[in-house]
Amino acid sequence: PGFTLGVWMMLLLFLLLGFVRNFESPFMALMVEHIDGPAKATYWTGIISAFVSVGALLSGMVLGYLSDFVKPYFLLVPACAVSALMLVLQGCTDSLLTFGVCRSLMYFAAGALPTVLQKTLSGATPLRKRGSVFGFTVTAQNCGTMLASLFAGWAIFCWGTPGVFYTAAVLSLMLIPAAGWQRQVSELL
Repeated sequence: PGFTLGVWMMLLLFLLLGFVRNFESPFMALMVEHIDGPAKATYWTGIISAFVSVGALLSGMVLGYLSDFVKPYFLLVPACAVSALMLVLQGCTDSLLTFGVCRSLMYFAAGALPTVLQKTLSGATPLRKRGSVFGFTVTAQNCGTMLASLFAGWAIFCWGTPGVFYTAAVLSLMLIPAAGWQRQVSELL
């Protein structure tokens, strides 16, 4: 499609973002069952998912607004760090309340990631290429999600249900250097 090197590097960041943000998601119900038992696992998974959605909704409004005033790097680093901390707490908790609060806070923090990357990309993409660039970003994120499910299944097999949350925390921390990389990529765009 004739993209610049900077655009291809941003697409790689979107692939990594899709991988990290969706790593433990398919196993949330298993963690709820691990914490509270199988009797009401589906009920509590639905309740927690509703609160997580509220966290993501608020994130879009608050962090989307902040992204107009704060440099991307200064939103990405705290978002990755808070997400990692919340994932560790989710992995080690034995309380559904703590799990739900940590999960909602994680989605609030992680909601900044695609917003900030999209803002960086849109500011540097010519108008005539925005449709194809944004289409490729969605494809890259979905490829990351697909790969996440594959590797997360392996992680849960090796380390159990809490282990997939700890692995996701490590992956979130590994996005911090990518946030610095985004800073350099934005100069290439």
